[in-house]
Amino acid sequence: MLTCQNDVNIAHMIISPIYRAPLYCEGPYPHMIKLSVVVSSYNNNEYIQECLDSILPHLNDSTELLIVDDGSTDNSHEIIQNTIRNTENKNIVFTIVEHAGISEVRNKAISYVKGEYILFIDGDDILDVKFWESITPELYNNYDIIEYDATIFFENNKNNSKHLKICAFENECTITHFSQLSRVFSLSNWFTWARVYKTELFKRNHVTFPKGRIYEDMATLPYLYAAATRVRSIKESLIWYRKSLRSLTSTSRSSDIEDIIYAMECIRKLDLDCADRRSVLALAIYSSYNLIKSLLIKNPEYEISEINIRRIKDVMTPFQKEYSLKKSLQIKFLKYYLKYIFIKKKR
Repeated sequence: MLTCQNDVNIAHMIISPIYRAPLYCEGPYPHMIKLSVVVSSYNNNEYIQECLDSILPHLNDSTELLIVDDGSTDNSHEIIQNTIRNTENKNIVFTIVEHAGISEVRNKAISYVKGEYILFIDGDDILDVKFWESITPELYNNYDIIEYDATIFFENNKNNSKHLKICAFENECTITHFSQLSRVFSLSNWFTWARVYKTELFKRNHVTFPKGRIYEDMATLPYLYAAATRVRSIKESLIWYRKSLRSLTSTSRSSDIEDIIYAMECIRKLDLDCADRRSVLALAIYSSYNLIKSLLIKNPEYEISEINIRRIKDVMTPFQKEYSLKKSLQIKFLKYYLKYIFIKKKR
């Protein structure tokens, strides 16, 4: 039972050893929470207000908000505290953690939240005003996953944007065979924030986000779809995903390749007990492989080790029959093909 004190309300329950006091909330929790919104923030002082403004006016007795500041060094936490102090809604919790990382924040949130459904959003993103009117009725229809499209925009300019297609189904789908997920794995748009999930889907199937990985979504979401029975697709853009100039100009890390290979290995494991999944999983495996090739081409300083080449080949070889002859030859001679890419980009 979460208890609060005075008008600022400091709760002394710590949701995990990695979390430190204080947790700020407004009033007691209601008995029934339908949707838990989890906001992860790190040095988002320029954008966190806009993010919260897209959520706070829509909170009600059946919705809770958990805000996690992952050790920001700017004044994000002050903006958050001042904002929640000035709201009348009671279902708000704020905590500060010591650089736990996005995966650990999400995993702890899953075990802590009260909602039947859970939504993850980053502190620099914005929920579209249509989100609430579109999503709320669907929370009462017993879907496992509710997916929706997104809009990518750059810095503060919403006019400089592009549509991101997430939805894989026409309307809804009751999944009775893995082949029905072909479109999901073909798109391979594994963005956690573009879905609302039944919280039990994580808990019942022991699905967690891998710690310390950049491509944690790619390693996790395929398992959620594999476990889902009912999926709802809303073909509207319901979230604004912000691309900052900082993220556009910063170079990716060479360890990103390691994380993609790890995600490929996770996807590969979905095939171990069920051979008829192979043609579907092959779509995501090859998409991940193309991402590695893209990183190698865009980053001339990257090298790929013999061990990682072997790991890629080990993951892809079981799917060789699902690919064209050209793709199959790439896999068979993967070592030489990737070395060729490396030599070519050096010129």
